[in-house]
Amino acid sequence: MVSLDERNTVRSLKQIDMECALAVLRSEELLRVITCYQDGLYGDMGPLVNELRWPNDFFTRMDLETTLPDLISYYHWILDPWIAKHRSGPGLGLVLNTLRKDTLCSVLVMEAVLYSRLDILHEIHRTAVNEDRPDQFTGWALHYAILSNNLAIVECLWAKTYYVCREETRLHVIQQGNLHLLEWLHAHDPCGYTCSVQDMDVAALCGHLHIVQWLHEYHTEGCTKAAMNLAARNGHLHIIQWLHEHRNEGCTVHAMDWAAWRGHLHVVKWLHEHRREGCSVNALVLAHEAHQTDIVEWLLMHRRSDVLQPNAMVQAARRGNLALIQWLHLQIPEGWSTRIMDEAAMGGHLELVRWLHANRSEGCTTSAMDTALDRGHWTVVQWLHLNRREGCSSKALERAVQVANLDVLEWLHHHAKYVWSTEKRSQSHRTVESSRFRCIDIKCKLTLFKLVQIVWLKHRP
Repeated sequence: MVSLDERNTVRSLKQIDMECALAVLRSEELLRVITCYQDGLYGDMGPLVNELRWPNDFFTRMDLETTLPDLISYYHWILDPWIAKHRSGPGLGLVLNTLRKDTLCSVLVMEAVLYSRLDILHEIHRTAVNEDRPDQFTGWALHYAILSNNLAIVECLWAKTYYVCREETRLHVIQQGNLHLLEWLHAHDPCGYTCSVQDMDVAALCGHLHIVQWLHEYHTEGCTKAAMNLAARNGHLHIIQWLHEHRNEGCTVHAMDWAAWRGHLHVVKWLHEHRREGCSVNALVLAHEAHQTDIVEWLLMHRRSDVLQPNAMVQAARRGNLALIQWLHLQIPEGWSTRIMDEAAMGGHLELVRWLHANRSEGCTTSAMDTALDRGHWTVVQWLHLNRREGCSSKALERAVQVANLDVLEWLHHHAKYVWSTEKRSQSHRTVESSRFRCIDIKCKLTLFKLVQIVWLKHRP
């Protein structure tokens, strides 16, 4: 006969066993392990997975640099309400654990990175759902975390991947002037932080003196002349002065040219007083084009011999600056040439071509119409055809042959039959560098394309 006390003891033990069993069954960790060996997904994940399913070769065939942010942005509207529903409580971890080998796992990682969901990343890492994903994808996630200047997410991802800082990532950090993040990358890059002369050049361009000084102190790569040139372009005089005092690379005439173009008179004056590189005619041309009147006046007073050169007319004509051409016409009586109208025609600047025709006697060469034809400046071509005698050369035909330009062939057929003559062909190169006809004599090419032209003219709509 079992006593009452013994029965109570047995009942207590059974209750304890039941509570232990329930505790085990209620264990989130145990449930997570069990679900690791189950196939399929939770029901509410079906529409999401169907929408987000990417091909298996996505990571190797897609241009992730340009396409990934746009794709994640598109999918964000699907993920956002789902994350809002599951991010609190054990549901998120259980669902994530079923996605260990599914592309959706990596989508969640990138979405968390681009939308600063640090708690989601911690949960993903806790469930180790990204163990089976390609390392390059985690690298891309870290790449965009760095671009976002989000150090908390960078640190979270860094612990889970072997990542070598990409050059464009590093340069972006420099452009942002984020020295704290740059120092962090310097300390944690597994292959050792490597930089190039471009780093200091970019820092100088952006005006980040603290970055320039840090690179100067901790790295030996230095910079190039572009550092001072680009600093002058953006008016960063403090960068120029520091480079002048602490570095030996110096600059080129581009420094003053670009400073004049961008209207940085204080930089132009400083370079004039402290540097010997001077400027080129581009300083005047660019400053005049940008309506930097005070700089134009200063250049004419202090750098007149540099800017009033025959090449100034060529540069002005190339850019179609009629007002400057007219001014130079009064200031520089000598040094004009046929190249000026040639450059104007090549750029399609009809008004400038007409002005030169009316006010200057140098004229042009056949290069004017040749280049206008090649670039499709038909108004210039027609005007030259009606008002000038130079015409075009067989080079126009050769170029049309090279690119199979039927519009030019038709025009030459109607208005410049002389370019087909034997005499004209003998004056030109005997061969045309063309991928289709590299080793064929030019006479054969012209004959062939003339036949093509005739057939085309006959059967055109």
